[in-house]
Amino acid sequence: MTGSRYRNGNRIITRFQKTHFNLGTIVFFILFVYIVINTINYLQKDHISIYEVTEKKMSDDNSMTGFAIRTEDIYQADNSGSIAYYTSKGHKTGAKSPLFSVDVSGAYSDYLSSVKVTETQDIREVENIRNIISSYRNNYNGMDYTDVNNLKYSIESAMLSSVSESMIKEFQTNTPQNTTSFSVVNSKESGIVSYWFDGYEDVTKEKINASYFDVSDTYCKTNLKTSDKVEKGANVCKVATSEHWNIIVKLTEVQYKKMEDKTYVGIRFSEDGLETNVSFELFTKDGDYFASLGLDDFISRYIDERYIDLELYLDRVDGLKIPKSALIEKNCYMIPVRFLTKNPENNKDVLCFYRDKKDGNDQKIGQLDAICMQDEEYVYIDCDAVTPGTVFISPNSTDPNNPDNYTVGEMKTFVGVYNVNKGYCQFKNTEIIYDSPEYCIVKKDTKYGLAIYDHIVINPELINENDIIY
Repeated sequence: MTGSRYRNGNRIITRFQKTHFNLGTIVFFILFVYIVINTINYLQKDHISIYEVTEKKMSDDNSMTGFAIRTEDIYQADNSGSIAYYTSKGHKTGAKSPLFSVDVSGAYSDYLSSVKVTETQDIREVENIRNIISSYRNNYNGMDYTDVNNLKYSIESAMLSSVSESMIKEFQTNTPQNTTSFSVVNSKESGIVSYWFDGYEDVTKEKINASYFDVSDTYCKTNLKTSDKVEKGANVCKVATSEHWNIIVKLTEVQYKKMEDKTYVGIRFSEDGLETNVSFELFTKDGDYFASLGLDDFISRYIDERYIDLELYLDRVDGLKIPKSALIEKNCYMIPVRFLTKNPENNKDVLCFYRDKKDGNDQKIGQLDAICMQDEEYVYIDCDAVTPGTVFISPNSTDPNNPDNYTVGEMKTFVGVYNVNKGYCQFKNTEIIYDSPEYCIVKKDTKYGLAIYDHIVINPELINENDIIY
């Protein structure tokens, strides 16, 4: 309250003014103080962190280089001259189908240039050539010039594949004076064609020893498609005559022991990430350990490789990844599995028990579904779900003196996490199958356990079971 003075005759008069309080200002001030206090409390408080469970696949590191063994027939030129190939690498040829031809005089080349193909053939071959060029472009490596030669001969083979055996016979019939200077080599058996040579084509499992795995400068792989000309007796191509092939790998003693109890083993090809399961045969030689991996597929995919980098899956782990900080121990009562029954309303597994006495000697039967774990003998329930001394009754029994009733008492400790999918903490048991300093992998698809995309508490020490998550 403020005032002002003025003189009225002989008197001094003081006039006071009333102070008006603004209600809106007071409310705003109170709200501001409230927000500041709550902000400070929030910043000082430890916060609950939530983690979404993810799936994780991993295995121990068993990377190695394998030695490929195939049934390979080598074909050689019977004359010197210009060579033409009729099958692209990695493609299948039929028995008695043309593999290549050698033209000594050049007459066959002149004949081919005069041959006219039909429109249908032309469209088919153009599409094939487009696919070859597209594959080359997608896998182009500027550091490997041999890829350019391979492209050239692949296109040439695609074009010559339209030349049928009848055309070759027609040429030989119409030009008898030149047939002695032109020869065609046919495939003895059907198989996959390749155009390289390394001298290991006749190696079998029985010949294998540790020296074959020394991939040093002594290994030499020769590309057979390097020129339009060929010398008599030179290697021209190979045909892998069986779809079945083997990869020999050298093992450590530990790896060998792990494989002794297995029938199949998983492998992963390092080149392209392809994974598959294969049968195998273990053997030893000169104190070294080996495995022969048998495959019935993918021979054309790796037809150009003798040494193949791969990984063996010996201790493969496939489960759910969770942080180790989320783990918490929980004591659970052990209830014989024979007490388990079904709730007729929702078909859920429940346990029936007597509640505390009320109204004299009357006891009320309750149902409990807070089950943490189950095995062949027991059902395990959270100790916080019932009081000590609770009596569980057999299904369809109401007699409190039934000798088959069971009083809780024996406990077992489990390791698990707090699941918060429903907005409150619920204990879920975990079965750890892989452990590391920061995280672990737990078994998936377990009854009463975790599932992928579940939400769990990372810092369970800050919260209790059944607490609501805000």
